[in-house]
Amino acid sequence: MQEPMKKFLILIGIVFAFFLLNSFTPPEGLTPSGWTSLLLMAAAVALWAFAVMGMGILSVMVSIVPIFLGLAPLPKVMASFWTPTLLFLIAMFVVCFAFRNSGLSKRIVLWAAMKSGGNSRKLLLWLMLTCGLLSSVLADIPTMAMILPIALMLCSVNECEPGKSNLGRGIMLGLVFSCLIGGAGTPMGANMNMISIGMLEKNAQVQISFLEWCCFGMPLVLLLVSAAWFVLLKIFPPEVETLKGMDILEAEYRELGPLSAREKRFLLLGGANFMFWCVADRFGVPTPLAAVLGAALLSIPVFELVDWRKDAREIGWDMIMMCGALGVLGDLVWNEGGAT
Repeated sequence: MQEPMKKFLILIGIVFAFFLLNSFTPPEGLTPSGWTSLLLMAAAVALWAFAVMGMGILSVMVSIVPIFLGLAPLPKVMASFWTPTLLFLIAMFVVCFAFRNSGLSKRIVLWAAMKSGGNSRKLLLWLMLTCGLLSSVLADIPTMAMILPIALMLCSVNECEPGKSNLGRGIMLGLVFSCLIGGAGTPMGANMNMISIGMLEKNAQVQISFLEWCCFGMPLVLLLVSAAWFVLLKIFPPEVETLKGMDILEAEYRELGPLSAREKRFLLLGGANFMFWCVADRFGVPTPLAAVLGAALLSIPVFELVDWRKDAREIGWDMIMMCGALGVLGDLVWNEGGAT
């Protein structure tokens, strides 16, 4: 059976299961609308998991289903879909583009690798810390794309056999773990962070500022990355103590020369943005609005940090649409009593 037909049958099966279960009497304590909202959330998760169609259009379709089921009117659905959180996500993509285009990423990764002094255990720690800290302010995939080439080069030079080398396994797992851990460092680190902040503020009247999140998140990231490094060394002790290839890294770092004008501009503007985000709430400026203002500043053509015509193609619109749909479903489940 061809893949498109498989996905179509899965789609039909999930839709059938939704209507079948929705015809049952709701569990005790749940209203019919609450039961329907929970089933709709479960069906949406299943549809996303099996990727039965394009993620973006699927997310939009899932968002408008409550209208046809009589659970919410169109204005309410749109208000739950297009929230300030989506503006924040778009702004974070712009910051990521500016960082990448500045050329600063390679300098940071090379510097961190050189700080190990050729010691394999220290190399793993420095790469994991760098990965964790970068993923606190950038998306995980771009962060991995920045660090992975250096890691693969060192594994190749030190003859790490795939699937057998403890050094190779430690580095690959360490980068993945530190990326996941780093996402908790700041609201910028993961999409769910801002969604959680938005839903807590909207439904529970709990406000968490950018700075408050960082004060709890960043120490946690440093602690957990260090713990993950320690555990990985115990499970996969490197078979190589002194690494080869450090001279290659040093040569590449020297070739970079002094900080370029783009790198300096990003350090100045990016640092100013981060400071503004930390104090914006004290001036009555919501974090999403502060992020948009910062992204607009980085996008000014004269700074040469963002080429919108080129970079806009890389924005994860599917992910943004999915976050909007999660907002709709989350509000629906909460309002209809499905969360209680």
